[in-house]
Amino acid sequence: MGMKLPEEYKNGVQEYLDAETDDPYAELIPLASRTTSEIKLKSETGDGDPEMAMKYGFSQPIAQVSRLTKKMYGYERDGNVKGHLAQSAVKGTNALCDLIFAAPCVNRQGRYDEEEKRARQWMRLMEPPEAKDGDEETAEAPDIEGLLRRWSAADSFMLQARVVEELHGIDAAAPLYEKYSVEEKKRDAVLMEASELEPAANMFFWCRVRQYSIMRERAHDLALGYPTHDFGEVKTEISEGGDIHDLVFKMPWPFRESYHLVNGSMMDGEAHRTLLMAMIAGQLPQPQMPSWGMPPGYWPPGQFPGQAPEDGAEDEGGADTRKPIFGFFGKGPAAPEPPKEKPIRRRARRGRGAN
Repeated sequence: MGMKLPEEYKNGVQEYLDAETDDPYAELIPLASRTTSEIKLKSETGDGDPEMAMKYGFSQPIAQVSRLTKKMYGYERDGNVKGHLAQSAVKGTNALCDLIFAAPCVNRQGRYDEEEKRARQWMRLMEPPEAKDGDEETAEAPDIEGLLRRWSAADSFMLQARVVEELHGIDAAAPLYEKYSVEEKKRDAVLMEASELEPAANMFFWCRVRQYSIMRERAHDLALGYPTHDFGEVKTEISEGGDIHDLVFKMPWPFRESYHLVNGSMMDGEAHRTLLMAMIAGQLPQPQMPSWGMPPGYWPPGQFPGQAPEDGAEDEGGADTRKPIFGFFGKGPAAPEPPKEKPIRRRARRGRGAN
């Protein structure tokens, strides 16, 4: 019995491939189990430039420009802001945005996280206490948490006294001044005790003190009704590659002013339409021939029509005066010569009087 054809099997090609053990195309069997012809390419580097080019069908320059439009200030290159005053306004609002971003009062969460990172580093460096001479038991660890509780209790009272004074005046806070001085001395005494700790333990203590101070700043502003907005979250999203167009509503007001000014410069649509047409056509704007012409030596001798040939080129036929196939610098191919007019031929006269 010979080999069956695929149409002779009930389940078609799949059963045919499974039954024929000596199939010369056995390495193609995995292809029969595929349910789709889509092929996906992945890279270990993530969504980089090659991935963008494959995903969107862009060339590398266009992929780079597309990625730049998502950056914090990269989108401004697509704008059409003209005039010195308008450009100065954009640069001024950007500088003010940078100044606000760097202010400590709107980066409390970032400062707190930085101190937490340092505290963990010092915690790993803290050595276990050594045993005393002749004593097998380990010496007691320094009570850092106790020091922090005593420091925090004194500092909390001092903060509350300042809040009462700012909200209700000096007369309302006058009865608290005496205890304020006592608590201030207690806080200073805790700092002196912490100075006797081991180096790593002392640095760990100060990291916690700075964290408590950051939280006291926020508590003070909340008590007095001051703004407590923090830009730590949006700064993290920007640093991780977030699209700036999706984060505008989280940005400071100077950045929003700059963003709206740049977008307003494109409302006529002309510049954006030109960019899209160039991208779709896959072309770049052709350079224009300046009115004064190119400088001497720009074109090799004999390459540009009308230019004098090199020495001895006359023997080889002189300058190349052939008409260009393609146009450059905005000029199209040479127009064909107009057809020559045929001479008018008069018919001879017939009949009487004909010569």
